[in-house]
Amino acid sequence: MTTHKDPKLINIATDAARHFVDTYYPALNHERQTLEAFYHSNASIAWNGNAISGGAAFSSFFATMPKSFYDPQSFDAQPLVSDGMGSCSVMLIVSGAVKYGESNEQRGFSESFVLKPEPGSQSKFKIAAQTFRIVTA
Repeated sequence: MTTHKDPKLINIATDAARHFVDTYYPALNHERQTLEAFYHSNASIAWNGNAISGGAAFSSFFATMPKSFYDPQSFDAQPLVSDGMGSCSVMLIVSGAVKYGESNEQRGFSESFVLKPEPGSQSKFKIAAQTFRIVTA
């Protein structure tokens, strides 16, 4: 049985996390119309206390948010259970700063994701679960 200590799965998790961070946050900042594609259709999302189900609902919800700029400053990834086909789900924790609207005030944020590989792919992942929080002072 493959475990989370498997170097191959650790590399998969790290590569998936890096690719995700490098594509997801630019989409949040500049290409909101593409957000649905990052999510499984039944993804479970908790966005600063708002429960949302699925990528389409999240995309609609986020379209109502003011213009924003997310600056992910650190992330950590951990492989979860192997899918038995050479890949695994990934736990991803991201922290950084965000600005909303025309304000220059930066707020901290923290979020966690469970990324699941798409069926038939060992390297393409979508969000299965997400929790986002603004850091309060």
